[in-house]
Amino acid sequence: WLAAAGEAGDAYAADLVGNAYANGEGTTRDLPQARRWWQRAAAAGNADAQRRLGESLLADDRSDQGVTWLRDAADRGDRRAHADLAALYRHRELPDADLHRGENPVAALGARLDATGVNALFTAWHTLTRNTPPVQSVESLLGRARQGDPLAEYQLAMRYRNGSWAVKRDPHQAMVWLQRSADAGNRVAAQTLSDIRHDHNTGPAATAPPASTGISRT
Repeated sequence: WLAAAGEAGDAYAADLVGNAYANGEGTTRDLPQARRWWQRAAAAGNADAQRRLGESLLADDRSDQGVTWLRDAADRGDRRAHADLAALYRHRELPDADLHRGENPVAALGARLDATGVNALFTAWHTLTRNTPPVQSVESLLGRARQGDPLAEYQLAMRYRNGSWAVKRDPHQAMVWLQRSADAGNRVAAQTLSDIRHDHNTGPAATAPPASTGISRT
């Protein structure tokens, strides 16, 4: 049934058929067949198939084709494809853009800055969040944040922190979403957390470090 769906144009089903052939699950292991199915799914825009096809081609020393598919997958948000490109960047002469391909743009910029630069970026972002009209509803932003989007998590945290854009001020929720964004690698969120905790610990009423939010991304 998966093969029938894949042949009918379902990219997700085609990707699963490719995985089945690659792992010998429900059929005999057949890497050429797996690649054929991944190719079908990848051409239809399935990021998982693009990454798997890219990794398979790299394993066969077909690096140019492999890197091309990894780039497509990373551009569609596949984090493992981004990690593959970052590893290749360290061992091969790939363009600098590949190191941050597919990353959240705020996190990617933050990764290139020192602490002073991150602070400047945060100041600019803080100004924008207070003075720029909303571009999406609270429900849309919350949905993206719950799906693990670091930028959405950071934006939501700033709304809770400032009580802006139709969100009631809630410092606890602000810290929760900042922690989640920082845990996902957003250096701007991490710097914001550091600044908040520093202000808390050095303020006139500071007596102890703030309690951990206990947030896990599991």
